[in-house]
Amino acid sequence: MKSIREIEKTSIETLEKVSCDAKIAVPENLDSGIRDLVSALEKTDRLLGKDEREKKSFIRKYRLVFSAAASIALAAGLGIAYMTSVNTPKDTYDDPRLAYAEVERVFGKLSKTVDYGTGKLIETRNKLSRPVEIVEKATEH
Repeated sequence: MKSIREIEKTSIETLEKVSCDAKIAVPENLDSGIRDLVSALEKTDRLLGKDEREKKSFIRKYRLVFSAAASIALAAGLGIAYMTSVNTPKDTYDDPRLAYAEVERVFGKLSKTVDYGTGKLIETRNKLSRPVEIVEKATEH
């Protein structure tokens, strides 16, 4: 059973190890999709009849675009694989009463913070209403 303080004190390295526990598979067709794009580019160049220098220029010009497309495809594949994997969070409390008490404590602290902010907002509104009243009285005459 871990308390919230223990979880907050957990090192970055430990958190990274926990996050890496779930195996994320790269989509099987990602490599073939990239190869298809490169093949299509080569066929397009041949159909257009460009000479070797123009081909190199074209490839150099659009290398960043193809790299970005491959990166996006990879990120999307990893994201989809991660979202579809079943990751259920582990319970940090063995005793439901302790968990409930911790939730009450956190919500109590949140409530006090919101109440404090609301009080400051009301004070500010009251201070700002005085100049508005003076301006309204001045414009009535």
